[in-house]
Amino acid sequence: MANSKVTYTADGSTQSFAVTFPYISQSHVSVTVNGATATFIWNNDNQITISTPTLTGGDNVVIARSTSLTTRLIDYVDGSNLTETDLDLDSKQAFYLAQEAIDERDSHLALDLSGADSWDGLSKKITDVATPVATTDVSNKAYVDAQIDTSTTNADNAAASATAA
Repeated sequence: MANSKVTYTADGSTQSFAVTFPYISQSHVSVTVNGATATFIWNNDNQITISTPTLTGGDNVVIARSTSLTTRLIDYVDGSNLTETDLDLDSKQAFYLAQEAIDERDSHLALDLSGADSWDGLSKKITDVATPVATTDVSNKAYVDAQIDTSTTNADNAAASATAA
């Protein structure tokens, strides 16, 4: 279960979606549609409406929190009063960043921890694989298809030569 994002499959009739996770600032929330940045407006603290693009059925909508990683929201100063509000905000920033890191880790190819000494693709396809060079390299479908085509052509040529002989 994701802590910092929610994914919807658009039905083509609605542009509004619930924001189901907590956030510190609305500026920390982003929306993508089919992987591209979308523009949206806030209806209230827990719901957004996507302005562009216009959704069609099957579109993948991801609403995600991205807490500031580079800007500290609280700067402690020697001799200042520590307030509960400041301590809570600082703690929330760290907590949300940890949740976002866990969600990011959980959405990537991972080592199978069952002891199988293998990688778990999480039932997803692996894209952008280069043409293999070493015998132990992963190969992409285009490379395998080309090898099959070459083997088939060679087999056909061999069969034709055998028939002619």
